[in-house]
Amino acid sequence: MDTPYSDQLTNPVVSRAVREYRKVVNSIVKKHGKFHKIHIELAREIGKTFEERKKIETEQANNHKLNNEAMIFCQEIGLNPYSNQNILKIKLWREQQEICMYSGKKISINDILSNLVEIDHILPYSRSFDDSMSNKVLVFAKFNQEKKNQTPYEAFSDKDFWNDIVLRAKSLNNSSKFKKLTTANFVNKKDGSDFIQRNLNDTRYISRLVVNYTRDYLNFLDFDDGKKEHLLCVNGSLTSMLRHYWGFGDKDRNGHIHHFVDAAILSACSPSVIKAFSDFKKTEEINNAKYYADKISGLRIKSKFDPFINFRSIVLDAAKNIFVSKPPRKKVTGALHQETIISKDDILKEQKYGSELGLNRALNLGKIRQINYGYVDNAEMPRVDIFADRKNGKFYGVPIYTMDFALGILPNKACVKGKDNQGNIKDWLEMDENYEFKFSLFKDDLIRIQKSGMSEAVVCYYNSFNVSSCSISVEKHNADAKDLSDNEKLLYPSSKNKRKKDDLDDASPATYEAIQPSLGIQSLLKFEKLIVSPLGEISEFKFEPRADVRLKTSKKTNNV
Repeated sequence: MDTPYSDQLTNPVVSRAVREYRKVVNSIVKKHGKFHKIHIELAREIGKTFEERKKIETEQANNHKLNNEAMIFCQEIGLNPYSNQNILKIKLWREQQEICMYSGKKISINDILSNLVEIDHILPYSRSFDDSMSNKVLVFAKFNQEKKNQTPYEAFSDKDFWNDIVLRAKSLNNSSKFKKLTTANFVNKKDGSDFIQRNLNDTRYISRLVVNYTRDYLNFLDFDDGKKEHLLCVNGSLTSMLRHYWGFGDKDRNGHIHHFVDAAILSACSPSVIKAFSDFKKTEEINNAKYYADKISGLRIKSKFDPFINFRSIVLDAAKNIFVSKPPRKKVTGALHQETIISKDDILKEQKYGSELGLNRALNLGKIRQINYGYVDNAEMPRVDIFADRKNGKFYGVPIYTMDFALGILPNKACVKGKDNQGNIKDWLEMDENYEFKFSLFKDDLIRIQKSGMSEAVVCYYNSFNVSSCSISVEKHNADAKDLSDNEKLLYPSSKNKRKKDDLDDASPATYEAIQPSLGIQSLLKFEKLIVSPLGEISEFKFEPRADVRLKTSKKTNNV
């Protein structure tokens, strides 16, 4: 992207996000024409360094573990283990060592079962719009209703037990939560205008970059009323809360459809909707006890700021017809080989390739690489080239590793599984004139496949190629195993799918991903490559000659 913004795209995550954003916007304009307005929400981790993203991943993994433990405990004591509210109560209960953060009284399991305790926003949500775990505590309902929409300091600093609250906050070993529990100078928002402005004009770097780039290069349609603001960038924490209050629940990360739901929620984030939501939250906290006494239904509450009638059902119905589009991962980057250097003696001792003859064969085939006096395994396999036997139609795969790209040498032997009678790996098959090149596959290329027993071919995404078994791993377009057809179940058997939760409910298909980890390609009845547009439109792949392998730094060489 050669523009004045090029120097700002040094972060690979940011660069990829902007690149894909451009593709989608340009595709929409090409198909539907120009439009008036864009609402933008970007993931909170975009723009962070590799170390920051790894830290986020570690925290997410730990949170997933705590969630599973809380789910199991909920089931043991008779609570619905799939209620997000119940899971959060148990997590806070354990974090607080079973003590009410405000009163200091012990919270028993019976108190939880009897709904005598509530989750409280330490800094009132109507004033902070902070829905993070660090802004929540589990307390007895009496103290929560007494606190109303005040901070703990405002509500309890003049009480005899205030110092005890401070000590309990310190014992949590959570600096963020301690600060919120004890802050004495929290700024009260006089109205929702500051919140609206803050959430409609997120000023983070990546948001500014996308907004400015769009403003400079995209021509919008004029508004009839003369309005000039065509771009609104909405904070992710707001859409997360609206997702909950509009009845969409937590994101179902078994698949990718939650991105569509997020986009629908984002499109409804007008200033009037946000103002109504802000007013509702403020009223809810001030009149907490009244809401509980009147038992106002959740549906009636949410309807106060619904963007239009039947918003939720319309969005969910539309989601059923979404085809998830993914861009193929064609960029060749990363290490050329694994870091661990293995001695010749150790390799022969393991007999991974058989005798010395098998080791030399593996070396010649590129299954393993030699560095000085040691050996290393290959790193990534960015591409696999698919051939078909001209006589019987069987499919074969030629693996191409990052090292092959670096050397600039195009491999031409298809993998053959198993070992010979001497225990050495078999020699691979030369793709000569008896074999026809069909296509190359990169991760997330769209394919159409049919194996024996299936009534018709199925469209899915290619994930990876396994050299040892000559098989591919594939994934359903939305990765969701719910509502699989009988034909799809032959491709995605539940026993082989990756579990998303612990074995709490074996009968629930929502706990599975629609992934086939190992599908032998030689026995496939149909194996075709497809093209998918950024808008999810599928078309047939037009044959392309086999491409060479070269990095920018590779020397030109003849194919072998």
